[in-house]
Amino acid sequence: MALIPLLTLLLDQSGRFGLALLVLLISGISLLNFNLTLILFIATFFVNILFEWGAPSEFYALFLTAAFLINFRFTMAEFSNKIAVYYLLFIVLILPSFSNYSQLLNVIISLKLISFFLVFTIIGVVAADTRKIILILNTFLILSFLNALHLIYMAVSSGARVFGFAGIMYVDYAGIAIIISLYFFIYQEKRRWINFILFLTIALALILTQTRNAWITSGLAVSLILTQFFISGKKYSSVKINKYLLICMMSVAAIIISYQAITFNPKTFERFQTAEQVGSRGIDQMSEINTLVTRVLIWHTAWNAFKSSPYIGVGLYNFQFVSGNYYTINEVLYKEFVEGLSPHQTFLEILTETGILGFTGFIIFLGALIIFAVQNIRRSRNKEEKFYSNLVFWLMFFILSSMMMTDAWLSGHGLMLWGVVVGLIISLQKPFHRTLRVEI
Repeated sequence: MALIPLLTLLLDQSGRFGLALLVLLISGISLLNFNLTLILFIATFFVNILFEWGAPSEFYALFLTAAFLINFRFTMAEFSNKIAVYYLLFIVLILPSFSNYSQLLNVIISLKLISFFLVFTIIGVVAADTRKIILILNTFLILSFLNALHLIYMAVSSGARVFGFAGIMYVDYAGIAIIISLYFFIYQEKRRWINFILFLTIALALILTQTRNAWITSGLAVSLILTQFFISGKKYSSVKINKYLLICMMSVAAIIISYQAITFNPKTFERFQTAEQVGSRGIDQMSEINTLVTRVLIWHTAWNAFKSSPYIGVGLYNFQFVSGNYYTINEVLYKEFVEGLSPHQTFLEILTETGILGFTGFIIFLGALIIFAVQNIRRSRNKEEKFYSNLVFWLMFFILSSMMMTDAWLSGHGLMLWGVVVGLIISLQKPFHRTLRVEI
């Protein structure tokens, strides 16, 4: 599934049509096996094909729902969770922003909120079986590792800034995968060195993406995880690595990753000083504008949009369509760096598009997620539950930190991956069972 973008480049139009039919056939057959559907759903995160109305993973959430209904017996009580209440509150508070929609496409794009709800609700039910959690984490790790290999190959062969077959979302996937592999490496003896290799490879790939925001958020998460290990690591697993060995291994890892990154691509760290060139749309004399400045141009326009409708916003996912009504910067700069783009910062996007009402609901929802993630750790009855609860807490922490610098978690594959993490938080509120419910 994740290799579809590569295959589409090699096939002609008739071949692509045949590939589409094959994918639909496999998806239909997978409905009879929930685990297979779950694996394919995670694989869609790595399909770098985006449509104006959404991403393949948002659509595939419907297949995941169908597979769940076909393969599981359940009671309505199993769907009860407090997080859903806070999410529905958020939905109610953003509904007024829909009044600013001017085209049917806006409504279609907003349907991804339903996919998000379906994903975290279903994962919240099935992941109370620890085997499902392991399946989710391992599938994501394997696909992240394969993309890392492809990315490294592309970086070595081209010397350009690349992201692998998963596309630019991989900079966020890599952070998630680094946390998972590091946690397994530290706290689980089984396949410890395999996880260390995964950690090294994915971390190297992340460096080669030359994405500073992802470096900062991933580095912060790794630093805090290591700090926690040195302070209270024995609480989360009876099997863990020697502290002094870990210090040596992480030091060696940092040296190897930095050396290899520079060896593979000498330009890897140049983006700390480089600027973007402006001129492709009508500026006769080339000028240079730092990346941060280009973001400020977007944020300035987004703030103008917020001030025009501070209570209900300009419409969820609507800024990219209406930003032309609010810019006060130079027209050439607007067309170069703002037109057709989202605000590129999660909290600013929510504030701009849903106003103070929607922003309040969003903050309440995020707060609830953090509170429940912490409660899962405190209420864990054994080290297995504490291990997974703590791991999922760090995944949520990474996403929250990343939201400070990007809006990728509000739509597309990022939204669906966030839905999986939210679902894991919900599942960890329940006692672990190896066979919680019956698969038909």
